[in-house]
Amino acid sequence: MRSMICILFATMIATFLHVSIEVFAQLGANSACDRIRFVTRQAWGAVEPTAAVYQARQAASRVFVHQAWDGQTCNDVDSCIVRVRSIQAYNQQQKGWPDIGYNFLIAGNGGVFEGLGWMKQGFHTLNYNDESLGVAFIGTFHDSAPNARMEQAFRDLIECSVARGYLVANHAIHGHRDARCTICPGDALYARLRTFPRFQPGPLPRYSCPSSGLTSGALNQHQAAPIAIFGNISSSALHNNHRSQIIFNVTASIAPKQ
Repeated sequence: MRSMICILFATMIATFLHVSIEVFAQLGANSACDRIRFVTRQAWGAVEPTAAVYQARQAASRVFVHQAWDGQTCNDVDSCIVRVRSIQAYNQQQKGWPDIGYNFLIAGNGGVFEGLGWMKQGFHTLNYNDESLGVAFIGTFHDSAPNARMEQAFRDLIECSVARGYLVANHAIHGHRDARCTICPGDALYARLRTFPRFQPGPLPRYSCPSSGLTSGALNQHQAAPIAIFGNISSSALHNNHRSQIIFNVTASIAPKQ
């Protein structure tokens, strides 16, 4: 009798575990992380940092949104790679930063480019880099908002960051202008941010503003230099790459080593 009870109990446990595994597998397949089309640093051809990039000490509590502004966006893999390489070159060569300033960049085709990635301190928002993720939308968004694919990619990135423990659930979303006297991320994109439940307007407590010498260019701290300035970057040069390796859907491939 006792053996029959043990067998029945074991069967019930096995059935429960089987159903649970199937449910969790279905949830995982439809998760925000799985929906993101990540493009890793290796895939877009990032150069090595010129100096050490600090590891974040804890999960981010804020997200700062920027526009990577030069009047252009991109809508295919090759042109987006050219844009991101140019932004990194500008940040390193002209700004003097060790690496690209953003944690992630969102392209016009909805792809999410790994900048510094998770758990790294960026160079995007003065006084807040050590507690935030910096996400740049590639393009200019003063008059026109990002397209639906870009906005959905951003929403998925936020949800994925929380799910994986890189962003606290009770986070705040800001535009760059909430912490700095700048037009970034553009009026149209900023208006879209205001519709997000976790949006928090500025000015924030550590808001900063240069005291003199402001120009329209200085107001936008993230103007990307024209691609032509940084030679040796062209769409034709990309054809030597294996295109099938450019887009990745596996989140683990860009997760920092613990």
